[in-house]
Amino acid sequence: MIKNTLRQLSAIAILAFGFTTFAQAVPTLQLDIGGGYYDATDETITTNSSVFDLYALVTPGSVLEVDILADQYFLSIAVTPSLADASNLGFITVNGITIDVTADMLYGTPPNDAMVSPDLPGHGIYDTYYAEIDFMLDESNTSSTYNTQDENIPGQRGTGAGPDTDGTGSFYEKFVIDASNLDPSIGLHFDLYTLAAKNGSTELDAFAPFSHDAAMVRVPEASSIALLGLGLLGLGFAARRRG
Repeated sequence: MIKNTLRQLSAIAILAFGFTTFAQAVPTLQLDIGGGYYDATDETITTNSSVFDLYALVTPGSVLEVDILADQYFLSIAVTPSLADASNLGFITVNGITIDVTADMLYGTPPNDAMVSPDLPGHGIYDTYYAEIDFMLDESNTSSTYNTQDENIPGQRGTGAGPDTDGTGSFYEKFVIDASNLDPSIGLHFDLYTLAAKNGSTELDAFAPFSHDAAMVRVPEASSIALLGLGLLGLGFAARRRG
């Protein structure tokens, strides 16, 4: 009886330890948006703001820290919904650098490099227009490690927290995105990957998982909602008169 009880307690302890380890595990590559929220439907860190801070987070795991700091990274910025025709849709700025949409963009599916490069997995937004920004990590930009997919967990860092610059365990790069001059019908989707991904690697740490991507999603303006409401009200009156 006592032995059976001990076995049961041991099994529970092992399961609990495994769950805790899984819950605390974070991908090597993640994206976060300051003040953003996690959209469980799209499985994406999301903002409805036109001006925001986007963070690329890189956490050593199976990859050594020295390799992480020596690697080259790429942030892709894609137009949503999918757009196949080149159009003049305004511009965005990234850390003060202007990107014309779509004149400064490529059409297709990132990453853009070797012919053997695989498409980004699990994406329904491509093919569309996108731009790539390459960067390397600054070893002085460190943060505590957290999972950007976690949200509304008391006492823990999660979606929208951004890096705590006095922490350690992860590295980050900050991008100030200004889409206030972008056509209001257009949203943006962000992906993060390494040079290895551009060279054809399908390793998990070569891409940020789809659930750790980021997006800027437009919401209807109050005036548009009001016009829609008036239109529906008019239809209602017309239906009553016909009745």
